[in-house]
Amino acid sequence: MALEKRLTFSENKNYFASLGVYALGSAIDCASTYYGLASGKIEEVNPLINASIGQLGIFEGTLVPKLFMAGIIVISSAYLQVKRNADKTKVNPAPILYLGGILTAGVGFSWMLDHYFFS
Repeated sequence: MALEKRLTFSENKNYFASLGVYALGSAIDCASTYYGLASGKIEEVNPLINASIGQLGIFEGTLVPKLFMAGIIVISSAYLQVKRNADKTKVNPAPILYLGGILTAGVGFSWMLDHYFFS
């Protein structure tokens, strides 16, 4: 059975909602990181993203590695959901994606809270 037949929206609404939360959290993280770097308010401490910024510039250097990681997470979670639908695992990726999206957004906003409210 093809992947798209096992991962239909009508049968996996919670999973797709959790993907939306994760995607939103990732977008918030990426946008806030870019804003902080472009405005000079923060410095990137992740050595992989720092190297990427050195090669590609601030926008692409921030976006490419974050999209790559998000892609790995989305593909892995889709694999788990397909396996769960086929009763081959009990692991539910939805709570992991919900938590990941919230934490990712929180990390993205953390420097803003510190800069605008606690400094």
